[in-house]
Amino acid sequence: MDAQQPTPTIEDYLSLIFSISFDQEKITGAKLADYLGVSAPTVTATLQRMERDGWISTGDKKQITLTEKGQTAALAVVRRHNLVECLLFEVLGMPLSSIHDEAHRIEHAISQETESYLNKKFKNVQFSPFGMPLLGDTPPTRGWKPLIQASTGRNLLIRRIIHYHSTREALQFLEQLELIPGTQIQVLEHQVYNQTLILQSAAQPEKITLGNPMAQMILVEEI
Repeated sequence: MDAQQPTPTIEDYLSLIFSISFDQEKITGAKLADYLGVSAPTVTATLQRMERDGWISTGDKKQITLTEKGQTAALAVVRRHNLVECLLFEVLGMPLSSIHDEAHRIEHAISQETESYLNKKFKNVQFSPFGMPLLGDTPPTRGWKPLIQASTGRNLLIRRIIHYHSTREALQFLEQLELIPGTQIQVLEHQVYNQTLILQSAAQPEKITLGNPMAQMILVEEI
């Protein structure tokens, strides 16, 4: 395959690096290995090929950044992925916990013609079902913050779930509690001693107890 056209494996790395950098997190080989579920030597070898082919650059502290070429390719993958997620969730009615993995399997095979139809279908949609900017650009999201940082008693709207931090089981748990983008909630209490939050959701009458690690991957906005 032409070095100018990334393989599916390289596309996976590009889209993950893009997503992590979108959240302004430091990108390291160890973090990529953890999220991708592969060995550190495998990640190291792949990153070396990516740097050789001009997709990424690495700094003195092994900080990984996308080159202009890599950013362009990553955006293309992220856009296809988000469009497929919208198709699966909005049209086919698949549960939120299933669409990321399924879109990952489909995204590499989407033709330009199919992508153009998906763009037309979802032209008025701004965000993916998880709350990512649909086309990979950055609309105003500066008011969004992790749920764990939210003050008590404020009216909040769940805007995004950071799904690359999440297992399918975690997403299923959030679905069961209806803690998904679009749900209004309040933090009633931060229980520091056992690292949990007590929430009240507009979607159900019972109070919800949520662990801090789970709250860290939910972004909210005050309304």
